[in-house]
Amino acid sequence: MSILRTLGFFNAFRDDQFMVPAGNCRLSVRSLFIGNRRPKEDGMKGLINVSRLKIFAATIILGSLGFAAPAQAGNTCKNVQLSVYNKTGETINLVDVDYWDPAFGSNGGWRSEPVKNITLLNDAVWRETRNLEKVNQRSTRLRIEWRKKGKLGGWSLKKYKTISGYKTCSERMEFSITVTK
Repeated sequence: MSILRTLGFFNAFRDDQFMVPAGNCRLSVRSLFIGNRRPKEDGMKGLINVSRLKIFAATIILGSLGFAAPAQAGNTCKNVQLSVYNKTGETINLVDVDYWDPAFGSNGGWRSEPVKNITLLNDAVWRETRNLEKVNQRSTRLRIEWRKKGKLGGWSLKKYKTISGYKTCSERMEFSITVTK
């Protein structure tokens, strides 16, 4: 602390308070957190409004700790179980899973939930739990893209799409879609 004092960072040390330069006045750092004292004038002009400074300091501190606004935190439909049932009579390759966001863009749009290419045997089920962003308590639906076996082996170049009906998204709900020919 003596190094800081010799460098002029602290102007004075009185009554357990550190006085720091703040423009044309001295501001008590302790008074920012205790709240019952105002900076001492010491014959200098331009005292800072301590209540505004406290609000500013609290905003900076809370912002740096990562507190999210309620609108950001409550917009995600959490822990939704996605289920895809294969009733095509053959093995398919699940390529993509998307969900409808009615507020995306000007007329709504599809948001992607990336999946690795998943081989799904006939009468098998693929299940996974995901968080669907920006659709909490909104009407949404699922769209999956899939491929079937090609004539020369491998998977077909053509992607097939299956779209579910609408459901209102809520936490821990199950969203299922059945793939048929």
